[in-house]
Amino acid sequence: MKNYMTLLRILPIATLIGLIASCSRNDDGYPRDQGEVDSSSLPVIEFSASSTMVFAEESVQFSNTSTNDPFLFTWTFEGGSPTTSTEENPTVTYLAQGTFSVTLRARNDFGVSENIKEGLITVEAPPIPYVVDYPFDGDLTDVGSVGADAVSNYGNPQFGEDRKGNATGAYQATGIADEFLTTPGFKGIEGTAARTVMAWVKIPSESVNLRNTIVSWGVNDAEKMFNVMVHQGRIRIEAGASNLRSAENFLADNAWHHIAVSYDPADGEFLKDVKLYIDGKAAVNEPDAGASFNSEIRLINTVLDEDMYIGQAIYSANHRFNGFIDEVRIIDRALLPGEISAAALE
Repeated sequence: MKNYMTLLRILPIATLIGLIASCSRNDDGYPRDQGEVDSSSLPVIEFSASSTMVFAEESVQFSNTSTNDPFLFTWTFEGGSPTTSTEENPTVTYLAQGTFSVTLRARNDFGVSENIKEGLITVEAPPIPYVVDYPFDGDLTDVGSVGADAVSNYGNPQFGEDRKGNATGAYQATGIADEFLTTPGFKGIEGTAARTVMAWVKIPSESVNLRNTIVSWGVNDAEKMFNVMVHQGRIRIEAGASNLRSAENFLADNAWHHIAVSYDPADGEFLKDVKLYIDGKAAVNEPDAGASFNSEIRLINTVLDEDMYIGQAIYSANHRFNGFIDEVRIIDRALLPGEISAAALE
């Protein structure tokens, strides 16, 4: 009789434990599946995206299109904000460039399924609104916001093979004095304003000692002009009675190189505060004790005058470009290092 009474006391406790176990959950919050389930009864997970290619800081609307009546949803968004969601149809913002996966896991009364779509979302850098942009694809068209198509002062310009193998995809500067391009309607960036100048260049070794002028604007006086050049294999920036040069000196090697020059007045007011980039990477600025001159005492305070020159300095026919110039781009802000790196990879 005593054993019988003990069994009666144990049975309710065992039943309670069984009920708790049947309702227990996995680490992800989903109830544990009990026994074998017909797979055809499980959720068939599917979803769509409002766009699979967006620019950084744009949003994507995801829509659940799963069948078999799922009611509990867990999304995972690689590279997204938020990174997870339990909404059925969430909206996600992507802040950084890259290619990202999306996972949807869902439950119905019979169990859990998931669908992982690798590399579903591609995020690109937003297009940069260049003030002037000269692709030099066999012509002198400006595809930037100003629309200042370049003009040759010496007749029909020649075009040659660009870095991608396009037969007429780069402007071929003659290297002859007073043969250059101008940009009617665009005189440059004025005063102390932020600016970025970028271009692809290919300079033969025999032109190493020329001041190969890519672009030039302003007045030939102290602190009043802005010239972007390659001289003795180095980037050379002139602001008037001064110059800033890169420590790197390999640019006259008959190979294509991406040159970028960026100035943000928030970084300082002097020529030395200009940032230089070669092939998408930050270059080293030479001090005045080295190859630069007056860069530590001369300000950036450009005065506009004539239309900008491409291929020759505004103040001397001796400082002309001999080689190929491509994709000259100028914008009135200091591009970020990542934006410059991305441009060098295009």
